[in-house]
Amino acid sequence: MKTLGLQFPVQTLDGQILLPSGTLLDADAIGGLMEQSRSENWPRLPVLEYSTIRKDILYFFTHPPYEIIFSGEKRVNDVLGLMQEVSLPLPLLEILERFREADFYTYRHMLLVFALSALLAREMVEDPEERRHSLRASPTHDVGKIGVPLEVLRKPTTLTPSDRQILRHHVISGFVLAGYYLQDFTLLPVCVARDHHERRDGSGYPLGEAIDDLFLEMVIVADIYDALLSPRPYRPNAYEKRSALEVLTTMAEKGKVRWDVVETLIILNRRRKHPPDGERRVSRERRGAEPAGNSYSLPSRDEERH
Repeated sequence: MKTLGLQFPVQTLDGQILLPSGTLLDADAIGGLMEQSRSENWPRLPVLEYSTIRKDILYFFTHPPYEIIFSGEKRVNDVLGLMQEVSLPLPLLEILERFREADFYTYRHMLLVFALSALLAREMVEDPEERRHSLRASPTHDVGKIGVPLEVLRKPTTLTPSDRQILRHHVISGFVLAGYYLQDFTLLPVCVARDHHERRDGSGYPLGEAIDDLFLEMVIVADIYDALLSPRPYRPNAYEKRSALEVLTTMAEKGKVRWDVVETLIILNRRRKHPPDGERRVSRERRGAEPAGNSYSLPSRDEERH
């Protein structure tokens, strides 16, 4: 695997610099961070019990565009039950809370990717322990955005090359922060923070290596889907669900994301919870449209904005 380098410093919420810009994330750098983090003893709390997270998630579930995919008492209770099992060190939860205050889109996005990943895991992973293992990966996928200036996160116009460089760095910052606070750089949540913009065909970043991991790809699909459904300053009109699913279908056909994950997401969006076998087929017909006012084209550049 390639050795990543830091183009920008990585710092904690209170301004402590963990690694300066120019650092290579080799064994020495990671070993030093591990030694530093092991001297800490951060309390861990269930994600759903921190601040207003449970209340906020339930609100998101009952309002468009998620009122269908998260409808039905059993489905909602199953998803919340899976999410309830996930706990995080307090500093990571405090980062979530900072987003709630300063950039509500990122806060909402992180929680909905968590919830969508839980729903996909419920449908696609039979073994309960493997399902629990997969869910630990999703709440912190965008934690590295805490190092991205708000004027870049909320920019209403096309990103400059410099802006994109800063924004892309969130995956490396997230890898450092998640590994530091979770005290293990080999854990799935840490790898997902780094790899959630990678693609099956090797066209993603930061490593540009082909991926093939069901748990990671559930987060990737959930990440893209929620980003498309959400209005943003640069795209005041969100994608309709049909159009968002068609974008993912096209990406699956091109080998960028995993087809069975996209298919599961499409089926979950149907109003009938248990469609007959014939209705489980996914149409390849394209009838959606890109929203008006979108300053980015898909799939490459618009993806970077999430």
